Amino acid sequence: MFCGLWLGKTLGVLVALKTGLGFPGMHGAKYEPELGWILAVSTLSAVLVEEVFFRAYLWSRLTELSRRPTLSLAVAGLAWTSVHFYTLPSGVGLLLGGWLLGWLFMERRSLWALVLGHWAFNLSLYYHWFG
Repeated sequence: MFCGLWLGKTLGVLVALKTGLGFPGMHGAKYEPELGWILAVSTLSAVLVEEVFFRAYLWSRLTELSRRPTLSLAVAGLAWTSVHFYTLPSGVGLLLGGWLLGWLFMERRSLWALVLGHWAFNLSLYYHWFG
């Protein structure tokens, strides 16, 4: 899952660079090492809220209403992407990542692997962009 998210992000950044578009963190501030624990806790709490809402609640509720899990996966993935959307190239990677997370939840019905993978992915992005 982590590799899938990283691949989607990397493809989005490559498209952004090739087309001359910017992406988040491209010209951002440097990461402050003494604030690492704040970054870790705040990132974990954000990821937990996202996964509970978009995977456990939204996908489950849409599936319950429509009886179409794949359609619900697509809609929940689009909703998740719209919350994270920065540029068109990064949006493509985010959409693929959102669908991957949704598919994993649909198959396993467990949030813990998603939360841990999503958290590790986000931390790697912060350290990559600002570190």
